[in-house]
Amino acid sequence: MRWTSSRTINAPVERVFRTVADPDEFSASDPRRLERRVPDPNRTGVGVRFRATRLIKGKPSTFEQEVTEFAPPEQVRLVNVTHGTVWDSTFRLQSDGGRRC
Repeated sequence: MRWTSSRTINAPVERVFRTVADPDEFSASDPRRLERRVPDPNRTGVGVRFRATRLIKGKPSTFEQEVTEFAPPEQVRLVNVTHGTVWDSTFRLQSDGGRRC
């Protein structure tokens, strides 16, 4: 199944990219996230893995994500497998011409 969502964010595209590409910023942007752990000393880029725990239906669920594509400031792709389901999330960013995303 494929699902697409689009959102306009009143912020520079570089700032939005940093939010989805940095594990700490990405985790902090989701109020359902309880904790995150980045076992990799590299903070960003292809191959970076991080664990996040968030509430799903009121219960904590931990999953490991990996950055599989990294093209600043246009695209970052995160993949994880949770309970047998592959979650393949691609964030594509585009400026509206005014340096906003």
